Amino acid sequence: MRPRNWDTASVYQAVVDGPDLLWADPHAVPQLTRGRLREGPSRLGVGPLVVSAVEAQERGYRVRLTDGRLELRVPLASPGVDFTSAVVEGRYGQRAGLQLFFLRQWGDERWPLTQHRSLRLLRAPFMPRAPLLSDNTVASEGVFDVTLGSFPSDVSLDRVTVRGGGGKVLWSRTTGGHEVSRADHGNGSHSYQLRVPLSHAAVIEEHRAAGHRTRSLPVTFDLRVSPGGEVFPYPATLESSAPDADEGGRLRLEARCLERSLLVRLHYGARGPDHLQWELYLGGRRLDMELARMGRFRLEDHEDILSVEIPLHGPGMVFEEVTLGRVGVRAQLSVVGLGSREEEDRIVQRCTFTPGELLACLPEGLVVAVVDTTHSAPPVQPNRTTLLDPSCVPMETDSARALFVFDVGACGTTLTTEGDLLIYENQVRNHQEFLPLVGDPVIERDTPYRLTLQCRYPASDTRNLFSSPHV
Repeated sequence: MRPRNWDTASVYQAVVDGPDLLWADPHAVPQLTRGRLREGPSRLGVGPLVVSAVEAQERGYRVRLTDGRLELRVPLASPGVDFTSAVVEGRYGQRAGLQLFFLRQWGDERWPLTQHRSLRLLRAPFMPRAPLLSDNTVASEGVFDVTLGSFPSDVSLDRVTVRGGGGKVLWSRTTGGHEVSRADHGNGSHSYQLRVPLSHAAVIEEHRAAGHRTRSLPVTFDLRVSPGGEVFPYPATLESSAPDADEGGRLRLEARCLERSLLVRLHYGARGPDHLQWELYLGGRRLDMELARMGRFRLEDHEDILSVEIPLHGPGMVFEEVTLGRVGVRAQLSVVGLGSREEEDRIVQRCTFTPGELLACLPEGLVVAVVDTTHSAPPVQPNRTTLLDPSCVPMETDSARALFVFDVGACGTTLTTEGDLLIYENQVRNHQEFLPLVGDPVIERDTPYRLTLQCRYPASDTRNLFSSPHV
């Protein structure tokens, strides 16, 4: 008897479950079955191509049959998953999608073999994603300097206008204007840099009690989503602070983002470099030599400026966003004059970095790790790695890296002590597969992989987290 064939095509709703796109459906279509089922092999395809079992495993696709329902998990970072931008109720975000071909085979009491071919267009619900603005302004250079993004390829900048005052256009795609440049990134995304002179006529000047003059420029970035052409506005206020001409003896802070760190400059002028005259604070903690040593800060004193370079993962850096595509951090700094006990300057600096490898131990007890598993020989597939607890899988993977975010009290993390230090330790390891052979116990298919993640901090002060990666 020839097999019975059925073909269907539909759009289905999937969900985003952690790092995966998840879809579930009955294993056998009820109206096509009679009595007890005998399950047969299935085949999977993504887009127009059938994916072999080896390719599916390498990409991290997981198919599971539970209580008569077929569950498919596809990592969001794997090939075949596409992201489209959208604007919903004035908010920007993205939708993940996947074109899936699935062949199911089974037998029952009436038909020895039924083949059900289905083409499924899976779509996940809208996921809001606020654009990230990084401020790189240095007052002494006389220019507002900010970076907006990053964005996928279907988002473009239409224009930049002054908010209020008639909506004066600073830059537009058609007429140009003040300096706007686009930076393309290796993962296919891009960002925009805007530079506007502090002397621009629309800049608002204010005097603060601490003797500083603050310049601000409220702007709106109008971004367009293709192919529909929806435009969504992103309002922001550019700010710069500098001392008044007659307040040259006051302390002043500047900060700017470098490739993998934050550079802070304290202008102390006539007050001199003597730390008995002032104190510098990072995130509410006094920046002393102990903190600088633990965080591996680089300090340099030149003329009337103290420069401090703080690593991306240093103490006091607040992580606002972590993905394989970008890391957004925030730092709050202030300087206090010891004579008056008055806060003479305060700044908040946000930076965006593209992570390569990263290990950061956050004050709230979270560990953030981006590991590149291709450094081993032979390379290990990132989507086949876990922590010591096998249920702790990566939040996100690509072809080379895996992102883990976990609590120091979870995922099999161990705790030991060394003097006055508490040491939390976990491991990234690959999920090994063993194939049974006739006449032999097993053959190991994967190469063992181990990467130790270690976080240390003083037992007397949990704010002083710092990290030490070991292979």
